[in-house]
Amino acid sequence: TNACAVQAFQQADTDNNILYGDVMRILSAHERPALRRDQNEWTRHRAATCKKQEAAHEGKPDWTRRYHECLVAETTKRKKELMVWLHEGPPPGALQK
Repeated sequence: TNACAVQAFQQADTDNNILYGDVMRILSAHERPALRRDQNEWTRHRAATCKKQEAAHEGKPDWTRRYHECLVAETTKRKKELMVWLHEGPPPGALQK
């Protein structure tokens, strides 16, 4: 089950990276840095969130599965956020950061 969870994460992450690339291509040059910052912040947040959420299970045989399932869940949420960027442009305030 650990290996399957890792594979599921790899697929979700690949899909996320493809969508991110698609969004970057449609944004204007002055909007791209905001998305890049947002994506980098999200990537750090995803890892920190899942490490914290699964900290009590670290060292247990199913930790890898739990951690990667969390990563998949966070990546699925990110897809919705990237779809907003794709269809509506940067969220309010994103360009001011």
